[in-house]
Amino acid sequence: MSTLPRPVGVKPPSTRQTLHSLADTLLGLLPLLFLGMGLLLTVWLLRMAPSPMQAAQEKKTLAIPDYDVRQFKMSVYGLNGQLKSEMQGAAAQHFPATMTTLVDKPRFFAFSSEGHMTNGVAKQALLNEDGSEVQLMGQVQLQQLPTADQPDTLTIQGEFLHFFANTDEVKSHVPVQAVRGQNTFKADRMHADNVQQVMQLNGRVKAVLAPKNSPP
Repeated sequence: MSTLPRPVGVKPPSTRQTLHSLADTLLGLLPLLFLGMGLLLTVWLLRMAPSPMQAAQEKKTLAIPDYDVRQFKMSVYGLNGQLKSEMQGAAAQHFPATMTTLVDKPRFFAFSSEGHMTNGVAKQALLNEDGSEVQLMGQVQLQQLPTADQPDTLTIQGEFLHFFANTDEVKSHVPVQAVRGQNTFKADRMHADNVQQVMQLNGRVKAVLAPKNSPP
């Protein structure tokens, strides 16, 4: 781990505090992904069950989606009418053989309970039937916008992120990078556990922590 020189007497945030902040941002996206996709999946589940003849035909065409949506947008509102999250995509296809939904070019944003906004993009998103697992794949980028308490934007980049709603976890088995201001973290693998409030960075881990400016 390489650390930039820092002035004497200045204490930048500890690595543990920085990792907790990264974990909170990642896990804060869960309500957006699962509420939004749950809405979409509810529409699909309302379809009438196929007849035995249709079921037999589906076995011959396992790779063919049974439902296709183009240029969709979904918004989720709270009981007070405030917008909580929104997701849009170029296309969404449901595959009955694997009980999964593939979304092309998903773009989304969500507001935390404190009003902090996080947005993200990816090439594709793969969801299971009940929305308890969401995989973001290809040029994944998540951003937490600046707030009064934290003036620096947090950006997390990678090729894969896997969200688990039932256990409140986020995992990646491929390299990820997190940047806040001039602080940078890189790792080969990542595991964020919201229950334990712990983020693990594994493999080749590199961090650059910039010193804080001394107060005037």
